[in-house]
Amino acid sequence: MKKNKLIYISLLLLCAVLIIYAGHLLSSRADMSQPQRSVLFKQGEEYIVIFDITNIDPENSNYTISVIVDGKRYDENIFLGAGRIFTYKHHIYPPLQDKRVNVTVYKENVPVSANTYIIK
Repeated sequence: MKKNKLIYISLLLLCAVLIIYAGHLLSSRADMSQPQRSVLFKQGEEYIVIFDITNIDPENSNYTISVIVDGKRYDENIFLGAGRIFTYKHHIYPPLQDKRVNVTVYKENVPVSANTYIIK
């Protein structure tokens, strides 16, 4: 009888741990709205920054993509439906005085990602 109680209590504890872990995974999904597959590559005489934004929220969201190249700021506002993916592409044409390209993504005016690329 004691052995059955120990097994029962152990299984209850295991279930509780699994439920807590599942809750943690679901709450950490907010990080998934950050850009994914972010790449800077050279194509011919130009450079291209490309990445995807996935809106995992159950409601639509507004995003702003801000790219700074040689002190010039380029902003693009997008409205992304729930569960949708948007692929962003920005072309950069040399010569550049500042070899850094700063890309910041805002969701509902809150920064969710910031990357700096160095052009060699």
